Amino acid sequence: MWTKVESHFESYPAQKKVMRLLLKRGFKIDEQGTIRSGSIRIPKAQIAQEVEVDRKAVDAAIKRIENNDFLRDIFHNLRSMTLLEDVAPKLGLGITIITPTDAAKKGILGRVAATISKKDISIYQAIADDPNLTDNPKLTIITEKRIPGNTIDELREIEGVKKVTIS
Repeated sequence: MWTKVESHFESYPAQKKVMRLLLKRGFKIDEQGTIRSGSIRIPKAQIAQEVEVDRKAVDAAIKRIENNDFLRDIFHNLRSMTLLEDVAPKLGLGITIITPTDAAKKGILGRVAATISKKDISIYQAIADDPNLTDNPKLTIITEKRIPGNTIDELREIEGVKKVTIS
């Protein structure tokens, strides 16, 4: 899926860094070529600083996106979302982080969710990192309460699960 997007940036490593950050953060490009998170404008200089490229690379990446129907359709429709991981402890919620043996393996999220729900624990949020956008992808599960020890053992037994971390 992302290889088609990345193929447009193969010869332009600085622009590729910009494109990957936009995807990872869910920053969209509006009709005026402005980078946004929702309706909030994100300065191009900050994007350049974050990925350690010149601001011209940000401008060039935006131009490349705007001049390609396929890329424009994708980047005009991205959106950011809230991840509860950092505030979960303050809200009394549980955090379970699953490190997969292979993040591209199908069914890990489903089996983890089924195991947790069998214990009558509600899942408030499940975020799976895209293995094409993240170096060390993980599955982050936010639950109504902390997962008990016996459930942790069951999660470790799921095919494709390398490590289970509770916080």
